[in-house]
Amino acid sequence: MAKVFVSRMTLFIVIPFLNEAENFVRLAQELREFIDNNLSKSQYLIIFVNDGSADNSVVEVHKKFADFNYQLLNHVTNMGPGAAFQTAFSEILKAASENDFVLTIEADNTSNLSIVPSMLRRSKEGYDVVLASPYMYGGTITNTPFIRRFLSFFANLFLRELLDLRGLFTISSFFRLYKVSVLRHIAKNFDSMLIQRKGFEGKVELLMKLVFCKIAISEIPLVLDTSRRKGKSKMKILRTIFDLLSLYFQKKSWKEQAIVYKS
Repeated sequence: MAKVFVSRMTLFIVIPFLNEAENFVRLAQELREFIDNNLSKSQYLIIFVNDGSADNSVVEVHKKFADFNYQLLNHVTNMGPGAAFQTAFSEILKAASENDFVLTIEADNTSNLSIVPSMLRRSKEGYDVVLASPYMYGGTITNTPFIRRFLSFFANLFLRELLDLRGLFTISSFFRLYKVSVLRHIAKNFDSMLIQRKGFEGKVELLMKLVFCKIAISEIPLVLDTSRRKGKSKMKILRTIFDLLSLYFQKKSWKEQAIVYKS
């Protein structure tokens, strides 16, 4: 298989986690397969962010990923996925070059790594951010009750209109590929804070800032299989809905602050 990554680039793989010890066996297997097929030893660094886990997740990271290139960042208490991504991005931007990429994925194995080569190829076509989308043509959500899929689809549709994210199929997924140069632009534009909001809404906040800065964004279809996850989702649905809706009240200020990105 031809490798889609060239030697002068590094891929930073960001994985925030909270009590995901039981998911690390499969995650290590799938990351090893992806890396072996697409990257050399010097072309990647996995950034784990422990967001206050109370189980043995940290021990499992050191055991299951001992032969990987990885770095572990720790939050002493649970701060939320938005805060975890901000911690990782801040660390990466200290050393990354403009040619590097950042891939953000779930720790629970719902991010299907088989589509990452397609995401990388799409970035070579001129797109600065690539989203994995279960809502576009070719994507779907499987092994999930119909009512949950129904509510997820229409919540996604409503928020796209409310937050001026029209034209995108999915807005809240963790599974994304970014060019480092774009993340650096957002950090500079928004006082070093790519993500201010600490909860699940943080990834939507970042997407809003990317859209308002007119970043070139594309999407790749994703088959999202929730049966791949061991344990329950950490998302508190009602709290997350409230937090997502509250982003509306920051939309105007972020639009006014946004500076158009020039690649």
